[in-house]
Amino acid sequence: MAYTRSGQRPVNPHLASLAAAGLSQNYLCDQGVLPAIDVKDNISGVWIADNPRPYNNIVGKDIRRGRGAPRSKGQRQDPLNGTFNMEVFAHEIPIDLQQDPMVELLDRLDARTATQAARIVKLEAEVRLRDLLFTAANWTSADVTALPGGGGTQWNQAGGTPLSDINAVKSIFHTMAWGEQINTVVIGYDVAIAMNASTEVRGYAASIMGDSGIGSVVLPSSNDFAGLKARVAKLMGIPTNRVFIGSAVHDTASLSASVSKANLWSDKVWFGHVDTASAMVN
Repeated sequence: MAYTRSGQRPVNPHLASLAAAGLSQNYLCDQGVLPAIDVKDNISGVWIADNPRPYNNIVGKDIRRGRGAPRSKGQRQDPLNGTFNMEVFAHEIPIDLQQDPMVELLDRLDARTATQAARIVKLEAEVRLRDLLFTAANWTSADVTALPGGGGTQWNQAGGTPLSDINAVKSIFHTMAWGEQINTVVIGYDVAIAMNASTEVRGYAASIMGDSGIGSVVLPSSNDFAGLKARVAKLMGIPTNRVFIGSAVHDTASLSASVSKANLWSDKVWFGHVDTASAMVN
């Protein structure tokens, strides 16, 4: 087959696969936290969910029934509702096709550029997820210092107790979420670094021989904080792959200004129950 520019257009299957691979950065945690919804076009509307109060309330009810007697009747409240807006995102980066592809290896340039364009789309999705999860007004929250067993010291300070504080949150979450248990945790990068150095966290590490004390050894951040994820997952009683570390870095300045690199995820932790079957989040 002749080597032509037309064969290097980003619509060919090879580049399409590279663009898709650009959406699978290990340090981006948008993929997996919430269930994916395939959107072909912009869609907006109203979502509806059952109000949990009627089927979690037995006050004043007696469901015992004698033969021939009427059944106990429950009450029904209006369902919970809100608006949603699904949008399609796309991005492209131009390539100067006047360059000789045999000299400039344009095929490789196309491959790199396709991945870079996909990365922009992925970063946008990551920002939207961060704004959803790390905006306190979106969720019911509680001051950990007021919870039984909760401490009042920041985790990057001496005396910080991140595991005890997390356990305190776990102890009340099921009450706030109508009996649902936490099954997903998202941790900002700075928080993960602080937890790795915490004396409480590094006191034990999972091993093939069970939990072994490691004392003053700081947990490594290699393999996307695998050790910390395992520690938190075991405490929460959830799979390790449901603990996410937000490690993405982005440029907060315009391209005409000097580069300004910063962590995309702020120093927060989010706990939730994600129903991957019905796309509902508590």
